[in-house]
Amino acid sequence: MTEEQLRKALRVVKRVMRGHFPGVDFDTIEIEPGVDHYGDEVLFITAVFDDRGKDVEADRMISLYGALRPALESEAGTDAFPSPSYVAKSEWDEWLREQANATV
Repeated sequence: MTEEQLRKALRVVKRVMRGHFPGVDFDTIEIEPGVDHYGDEVLFITAVFDDRGKDVEADRMISLYGALRPALESEAGTDAFPSPSYVAKSEWDEWLREQANATV
């Protein structure tokens, strides 16, 4: 994925996620390109939400793929599979520590 595709993909992901989860206050949305165990492109998404407000609903998480995939392809020119992780803001520091330990 090129840098330009990555910038476009981030804009798409932010727009689609904020529209798909009305009322959820996302503090941070980050993306990182990668490759899955089959060798296919993946777009790892980390969405940090303020858990003092509206929660991220499970059924909306599942339907997000159907909203993200066509938008990423048409607007960012990538068919990378979106792989979102949802992290409550109150658990963000702990999640970062766990991620750091997992990569050691």
